Amino acid sequence: MENIYRMLKSRIFKLMLILIAMASPANSEGLEWSFGVDTFINSESKAKGLNQLSMSYEMPNGFYFGQSLYSGFFGKGDGLFIGGIDFGKRFKLKNKKLISLGAYLGGGGGGGQVSGDGTMIKPHISLEFPYNNFTAGVGISAISIDGSDISSPALSYYIRKPFNISTEAMPFAKTNIKNNKIKISPISVKVMQYIPTSFGNNSLNSPNNKKMNLIGGEFIFDKGENKTAFIQANGVVSGFAEGYADWILGQRIKTQMGSAKISFEYGIGAASGGGIDAGGGLLFSAGISHKYKILESTGLRAGLQLKHAMNGEFTVVSPSVDLYYDTYSRKKSYKRNFNQKVHLYSGISIHKTNANYIKNNNSYSKTPALLETTLDYFLSPNVYITGQASTAVLGDLGGYQLGLFGVGYEKPLSSKISASFETLMGAGGGAGVDTKGGLIGGVRSEIDYWVSPSKAITLGIGKVKSIAAGGMAPLTLNVGFKVSFRS
Repeated sequence: MENIYRMLKSRIFKLMLILIAMASPANSEGLEWSFGVDTFINSESKAKGLNQLSMSYEMPNGFYFGQSLYSGFFGKGDGLFIGGIDFGKRFKLKNKKLISLGAYLGGGGGGGQVSGDGTMIKPHISLEFPYNNFTAGVGISAISIDGSDISSPALSYYIRKPFNISTEAMPFAKTNIKNNKIKISPISVKVMQYIPTSFGNNSLNSPNNKKMNLIGGEFIFDKGENKTAFIQANGVVSGFAEGYADWILGQRIKTQMGSAKISFEYGIGAASGGGIDAGGGLLFSAGISHKYKILESTGLRAGLQLKHAMNGEFTVVSPSVDLYYDTYSRKKSYKRNFNQKVHLYSGISIHKTNANYIKNNNSYSKTPALLETTLDYFLSPNVYITGQASTAVLGDLGGYQLGLFGVGYEKPLSSKISASFETLMGAGGGAGVDTKGGLIGGVRSEIDYWVSPSKAITLGIGKVKSIAAGGMAPLTLNVGFKVSFRS
């Protein structure tokens, strides 16, 4: 079977070369998201497939890059969770269909599925069918995760949809972009508690009476007609299940109940880490919430959610409170001549470790590397809110991940160079990294060199550390590629 797998990978590569020669490049441009599943054709692991959520940027010449999150979907993946960078190129066929050729590089782990680095490599090819406002794709790939039993060809199915966010003319210019169908509206910081109804008999210590305290963040997209879509990420900062994280892609529907505006929500995503019984990792969420306006553009959202692992026994009730910031309310109130700017960054972060980086292992001497994707959302020409997701790919830390949120300030130094500074807070854990419960703080400074009006090479230096004393506190060095948009 291994020979068949190698032959298949070789044939995929040859087919890519043939199609490149036959096809012409696609000509669309912009920020987009996709959701899909990969089903393994041959795998000896407990996981039989993965689900995938991606946010990427497509250039006019058909090239694209961005961040993809993979998690267990079929079988008993026990919370397998992998994050990394996806890149490739799309080509037009004569019948309006598209051929997509690409590769994925990421890292992760979860539930004892992965040892070592947990590096995932996925070359892929697919045929895409455009419809009115989305594109459906079907393809084949070769998935290999270092340190696991996963090494298999896979069938892929996905949908892809643009955000309708335009590329800005200059990094610091003020432009007017009209007629966007979807807008980034409120952004929020979340505090919540998971109260278990069941962790599952296979969970660590069967902690049926223990609670999990989490923080998270959310980007909200206004779809009009009292509907919003959201992307949410959460991580444990205290209580049980250090290293647990989840993400949810969902929708809220607003309705009037007397004098109160109530929102009903539902979503699907992935859960990973902390020793919980998440089955393959597929997570369903449903809930209700109510917003309380404090100022014109800020307020609180109180909510109650039920979250359940579709193929596992992990089930929790989750009260939550969000502090949200509505950018469009503030823009209308202040009547500013400024369209919200968005930066999408993908790169690698190197950690220079300290003596307490690994639990009970002061002899750890490796230099971990994490793949990172960042979304910066500007509240003014200079001030922005940032969200960062990182997963380890080197250093024998398969399953280690960080999720950070914060505030930054960007200052142009010339027509080609800008500098920024950020303060960060979030959650992290996994692979034995000593995060002292999971609550993480940090700072970072970056220099951007703009090689084109909307694209830059980024270099940065910073520090992240556990808020509780005596844990991880590495110096960080990062390098990557940044694209700027106007919403």
